Amino acid sequence: MPSALPFIGHLHLHAGTSGVNDARLWGDWGKRFGSDLLQVKFGRNRVVIANTVDSVRELFVTNGHLTSARPRQYVFEKYIGYDLGSHSLDANYKQQRLAGIKALKPIEWPKFFSGLDKEGDRLIINLAEQGNYGKTPINPLKMMQIVAMNLLFQITFGKRFEDANDPWLREYIDNASIITTVRGASNTWSDFVPILRLSPKFRRMAEAGEVASKKRSQMIGELLQDLQTRLNNGEQPDCIAASVLNDKDNKLTLPNAIKCCTSMLQGGTESLPSHICAGFSGLITPEGEKMQQKAFAEITEQYPNGDAREHAFKEEHAGYIVALYKEMLRNYVVLPFSLPHEANDDIRLKSGVVIPKGTRLYMNSEAANHDESFFGPSVDDFVPERWLDPELNKIALNFFSYGIGPRVCPAWSIANRIMYGLLLRMILAFELKMDPADPPPTSWKTFGRTPSGVLNAPKMFKVRFVPRDEEKLRIEVEEMKNNLKVVVEE
Repeated sequence: MPSALPFIGHLHLHAGTSGVNDARLWGDWGKRFGSDLLQVKFGRNRVVIANTVDSVRELFVTNGHLTSARPRQYVFEKYIGYDLGSHSLDANYKQQRLAGIKALKPIEWPKFFSGLDKEGDRLIINLAEQGNYGKTPINPLKMMQIVAMNLLFQITFGKRFEDANDPWLREYIDNASIITTVRGASNTWSDFVPILRLSPKFRRMAEAGEVASKKRSQMIGELLQDLQTRLNNGEQPDCIAASVLNDKDNKLTLPNAIKCCTSMLQGGTESLPSHICAGFSGLITPEGEKMQQKAFAEITEQYPNGDAREHAFKEEHAGYIVALYKEMLRNYVVLPFSLPHEANDDIRLKSGVVIPKGTRLYMNSEAANHDESFFGPSVDDFVPERWLDPELNKIALNFFSYGIGPRVCPAWSIANRIMYGLLLRMILAFELKMDPADPPPTSWKTFGRTPSGVLNAPKMFKVRFVPRDEEKLRIEVEEMKNNLKVVVEE
């Protein structure tokens, strides 16, 4: 790419300086120059970006064995400490990853269903009551974030927060958000230009990440120590951490178990609630209301006995709900580019291009998810129907948002199931309506509000959750509240 400057390369054009995130910038450059691969410079570091479905597949799937390393990151190495997602897969981290994958196999999911059902109940109660049964528009992002974190803490540690504004939970989320700001993105210039490590601005950023990281590790360490005590006392909590600590084959130390569980939670903090709330942008338009009706009709068809609630997280029989969450993941990419990879050997592509060992590599998830040559002329539109095509489902890797190849998120499959279950519960209970005084963004190009880092969080807007049958929902809400009280008392 042209316009590189001495010492800093192309950094001055990145990190949201042009008003868009790096993935969008790279996608625009790729179209302008007619190339699915770009080469830029971060400081003196060579960086290669894959912008299309085919280039992503070739680089990170076909050559996945050559691209599974992570580059060294000064800020993470000195101030924060690598976790499972940010470290190269040496023997130690392969062991952690294997433990996480084993704990999240579909055969293990039934032990999570009870907790998932309860959080689904809590969400419906909160949406109904805080939204005054459809009369008051509410902003769902914080609520979805809290529900998602509660689900993730239950699945990971067997811990539930009864109070949505629990100070411990809010502190954890705040620390995770601080760490995200220095996580593998172009805004950490001191990773690439060593002299900037003396700059007060970049040192403050790194030190804030260090404080947040230490606090986060301390908090998770407390949870794991408590869990280990429960295990020693004969309890058998159904959660990932218990599976990791009980697995005699992986022999994880407590610090390694902390890193494994931390990685699970970090991704969930960032992606799951943001994807759902961004997806509301497409669901509350006039066209989106038709999609809701189509989804509701399929739910009632699949569950004629009215027992859809009981099956929300146990199966994915409503194909249109599946299509909805896949299109949310494709169209609204809250993690628009992957954490950086590194070529662990020379990579020879079909085109004849050779990418040297040590090159930093990015998968442009956002651009690949909007590759017109693959998804067709409706690529910029929110069209769940595309995922009803069996051929597309056979050839499309619809989870670019979770990474791809050997470094794909170990929790991608259960994250999809959680999205499915939450969407089914909401559409079953409510019609989602736009607030004319606070409309959502109209395009995937404008939905994000934090373009400077690895996370592009969705803009805030309000939604009216209007009951499909208010009298019936009020009765169900009281039943759910009574059932939750019984669980708490027990």
